[in-house]
Amino acid sequence: MRSLILFLSVLMMLLVLIFQRLGALTGTCTQGSVGPLMTGTILSGPILAMVSVCLVLLWRSAVSPGETTGLAMLAAASLIVVVSNVEVWKRTLLLGGSACGPDYNYTVEGWDADQLAIGFAYGLWPFLLTIATVSLLLRRSKLRH
Repeated sequence: MRSLILFLSVLMMLLVLIFQRLGALTGTCTQGSVGPLMTGTILSGPILAMVSVCLVLLWRSAVSPGETTGLAMLAAASLIVVVSNVEVWKRTLLLGGSACGPDYNYTVEGWDADQLAIGFAYGLWPFLLTIATVSLLLRRSKLRH
């Protein structure tokens, strides 16, 4: 059962990558509109929540030796999401600007809720999932020795 949960978590992270990349690549940001990026955020949010629940379920008990590969795949998938969206979350979370780029910063007043939601879903949440998964892997290696 735990292996199935892990397998589904990896598949869900790949879905997150697809939804977010479609949002980032299909958007034209006409007049600073972040609609396509927000669509990627809305579609990937529930999936990220399900992956988070799966990690909590896996955290509650010791990781078996066969699950180490699955956890490594989940960590890699989460990291791929973070790295592939680096420009989006860097612009929204670190620079406080528009997800569309510096040409559209005039459309954002301070820390806009839409921009923060995009940065959270495209960067911070997958980053936290990566850290949690690596922590599980380290916990597994620590228990093994």
